[in-house]
Amino acid sequence: MTDATPGASPTIADLEARVGALSALIKSLLTTLMLRGLLTRPEIAPLVAEAEVLMAATAAPAAQAELRSVEEQLPAYLREAVGPAPSDDEHDH
Repeated sequence: MTDATPGASPTIADLEARVGALSALIKSLLTTLMLRGLLTRPEIAPLVAEAEVLMAATAAPAAQAELRSVEEQLPAYLREAVGPAPSDDEHDH
């Protein structure tokens, strides 16, 4: 909790910040596993589907949307982690 009194309920901003932090951590973790060859892109969809099943009884629509965003945004995280694509103008000779 940010600047909250001990024992006080978290604010909406606190909860949104936690969700954002967890989402970023999960995307970073999945990206790292893929870059190290421990996870492949086709394996991501079943992981997301399994999480959706585990959360189905209690998850709000926003939670389902957050799971989908992890899958949708992962390619951008991978591109960023790998670095910029080489330019056709750059040659190694």
